[in-house]
Amino acid sequence: MGKLKESGAATAEKRKLRFVGGRRIPLHRIMILAKGEKCVTIDEPRKIDFVVFPKGRDDLVELWIADHLAWGYGDDDTVEHLVLLQEKVNSYLEYIGGQLTEDFPEAEGRRVVIRIRALEGPPPVAKDAIRKLGCVLEDLGIGFVCEVGAGE
Repeated sequence: MGKLKESGAATAEKRKLRFVGGRRIPLHRIMILAKGEKCVTIDEPRKIDFVVFPKGRDDLVELWIADHLAWGYGDDDTVEHLVLLQEKVNSYLEYIGGQLTEDFPEAEGRRVVIRIRALEGPPPVAKDAIRKLGCVLEDLGIGFVCEVGAGE
C-alpha cells in the first residue's frame, strides 16, 4: 500500500484524525442522523466513519467504513475506488496505532476488525485486491470483513 497523501496545509502540519461518525452503536441498530448532520463515508479518508462495540462481544471493537460509491464501468473508475479504499484503510491503521485507545479506553485489549459496508459488490479485479487487503490486515492481527448491501 502506498503512503497516505494529504493535501494543502495538511502536508505542512500533520493533523490528528477526526472521529466524526462517532457513535458507539451495537450491531443491527439503525443509526439516525440529526437534522443537518452528515454521515462520514469512504470519500473522507482522514475521518473515521464508525467505532462499534458489538453487543455481547467484550473482546471485539469494529471500525466501520461506509462505502456508498458505485464501482463504475471502466478500469479508471475501479482504480479510483480502490485508491479511496486504500487511503481510508491507511487512515484506519494510523488510528488503530494509538489514537483509538485514547478516544475509547475500553478498546484496550480488544481484537480490532475493519468492516467495510459497501453499497454494491466490486468487479472481479477489485474483489481480488480487496481479498489481498484482507490477507495483509490479518497478517497485522487486524480482522477484516467486507459486506455488500445494507446489512441487518
